[in-house]
Amino acid sequence: MSERKQVKKILTLAERLVDDIRQRKLEPGDRYLSTAEAAKMLHVDTAAANRALQLLAKRNLIQRRQRAGTFIAEPSTKNETALNQIHILTGDEQPRLEGWLTPDSILALQAELPNVRIQFHTVPKETEQAYLQSTVNTALKAPCVEGFILMRSSLAMQRIMKASGLPALVFGHPYPSVGEMAFIDRDQFEMGRLAAKYLLEQGHKRLVVLMRQTLLPGDHLMLEGIRTIAAEAGLRADEVIVYCLPYDQEEVTYVVGQMLEDENPLPGIITRPKMMGDVAVTVLGEKGLKAGRDISLVVADYFGKANQPYASLQPTDDKFSPTRRLVKMIQTLACPEILDHENQLIPVRLIAPA
Repeated sequence: MSERKQVKKILTLAERLVDDIRQRKLEPGDRYLSTAEAAKMLHVDTAAANRALQLLAKRNLIQRRQRAGTFIAEPSTKNETALNQIHILTGDEQPRLEGWLTPDSILALQAELPNVRIQFHTVPKETEQAYLQSTVNTALKAPCVEGFILMRSSLAMQRIMKASGLPALVFGHPYPSVGEMAFIDRDQFEMGRLAAKYLLEQGHKRLVVLMRQTLLPGDHLMLEGIRTIAAEAGLRADEVIVYCLPYDQEEVTYVVGQMLEDENPLPGIITRPKMMGDVAVTVLGEKGLKAGRDISLVVADYFGKANQPYASLQPTDDKFSPTRRLVKMIQTLACPEILDHENQLIPVRLIAPA
C-alpha cells in the first residue's frame, strides 16, 4: 500500500473511532477499546488499529495506560492555536505520495497540534474545482479556523486556495502566476546545482535526468540548477538529456536500459523519485555494472538515512523537522494579528555514498 493510502486509511479509521466514542456518549475516565477490540470493530489488522488509536492519543482524546488499558481522556484546557482543523490536500495526478508525509509524520503533526483535527483529501482531477470550492465553502462557514496544507498541488488548487483567504500553505513551490503564497520547500535550484556538480566531478561528460511525467514548479527550479552547472562546464545541449516518465517501473526499466546501450561514455544519472533511482541500480546490476563504481547516481527525493549506492540531497540541519516547520507556519497564517509570514527555503547538502 502506498504512503498516501496508508495515511488516508489511518485518518479514516481514527474518525470512525471518534464517531464511536460520540455515539456511545463516553465520558472522561470511561474505559475504551483495546487494540484487539478496535481491530475487530474496524475490521482491520491490529497494526492499523494501533495507528488509529495512537492518533487519538496524540489528539488527547484517549489515554493509553500500560497494563491498565485505554480510557477517555480529560478535555485539554490548552489553547495552543487558533486552528480547529487542518486539511491536507494532494492532487490525484501523482500515483504515490513520496517524501515527508508518512503515517509517522501524521502522528508527529498531531502531537504538535493535539487539539486540531487532521483531514486528508485526494482531490479528484475530473471535478477538481467543484471539489475545492465545496471544501472551501464548508471551511468558511465553520465556527472555528480551518487551515490547508497543499501537497503536489495543481495551479487550480493554488489559485482557489489563495483566493479563499483561508490559511493555506504550499508544501513545495507556488506557481509563479499565483503570486505571494506561503510555502516551505527544499532549495530546489541548489539541489540541481549540487547534483550536476557532483556527477561532473565523478568524471561524467553527459548527464541524464529522470523526472516524473507531471512537472511542478520545484522541478523546473531543479532543472534550471542542473543546466546552470552544465553550461558553466561547457556541456552541449545534447549532453544533458531529460526524460519525463510515468511512475511505472517497467517503463523506467526500459528507458534506463536503452540509455545505457545508446550512451557512450556512460552518463551520470539524476532521478527525481527514489523509485527511478532504485530501478536504475537494478538495471545496472543486470548489465554487470555497479552504481558508484561504473556510473554515479543522485536521487533528489530520498528522505531516508540508510546507506545507499547513490548520492542524495538532504537538509543541512541534521535535526531538521519538516513537521515543526509546517506547524509553526500554519499557526502563523491562522493568526489574524500577524500580517506577514516568512517562507521557508530549506538549505540542502549532497550526501555521497560511502
